[in-house]
Amino acid sequence: VLQDRVWVLTTDDRLSALSLATGAALDDLALPPLLKPIHGYGTAAYGQPTMAGELLFLGWQPGLVAALSLGGGPQVVATTTLPEGSRSTPVFEGRTVWMRTLGHLWRFDAR
Repeated sequence: VLQDRVWVLTTDDRLSALSLATGAALDDLALPPLLKPIHGYGTAAYGQPTMAGELLFLGWQPGLVAALSLGGGPQVVATTTLPEGSRSTPVFEGRTVWMRTLGHLWRFDAR
């Protein structure tokens, strides 16, 4: 949730924003080109986006974790690739990001 919007990731490379109050569709944005080939890994959108501050975090089946800025359209701020796939949603605890992969639980500290 960012301001009055709930962001969801679709299996056709789109980020959709819904009104928190009504559920009405507000935005439908294409993922940045950098992420499309990775996201196009079948139906890789098992987890959903998570907001931390002004950034939206996504994780995909192949093991990619990406942070996106949504100002002026989604732009990739940072990425990392885990050594195995993930079907989870990133979780935050203070300045720590937790990400569950198919065989491990990963911890990343914000910088």
